[in-house]
Amino acid sequence: MIWRRKEVYDTMFFNQGFDFFFILFGLAFIIFGCLFIYSIGKGVAEWHRNNNSPQITAAAKIVGKRQNVNVHHHSAGNNSGMHTTTSMTYYVTFELEDGQRLEFHVKARVYGLLAEGDQGTLSYQGTRYLDFNREFWSALYQKKRSCLWVPSNY
Repeated sequence: MIWRRKEVYDTMFFNQGFDFFFILFGLAFIIFGCLFIYSIGKGVAEWHRNNNSPQITAAAKIVGKRQNVNVHHHSAGNNSGMHTTTSMTYYVTFELEDGQRLEFHVKARVYGLLAEGDQGTLSYQGTRYLDFNREFWSALYQKKRSCLWVPSNY
């Protein structure tokens, strides 16, 4: 009879632990599902807000460029090693004539064509970069002027 009680007690404890696992797993699933839905909703809201914003064209100067490098290490799963993937995100900071600074995510091709100090016309819509038309001759003139060396006693 004593053995029977212990067996019943062990079975009850096992069931309670098993129920606890399913409750914990269910809560984690719900939390991650809500975060996933939230991030999708946030992206759609920003896309909608950008589409409803007016396209603005303004004189601007490039005051900064930066890159964000993301490195991800992945296990092959069968102890044969790991592999790494790298992704880069490019950003350019523009300063408008009124002193306001705007940073935009740009493609690698655009990032490579722009240089700090370039002046021109920036086109954007909300937080979306559209285009930058550089004023080539004024930039060239300023570079030539900055390269001239004049002795201080003249």
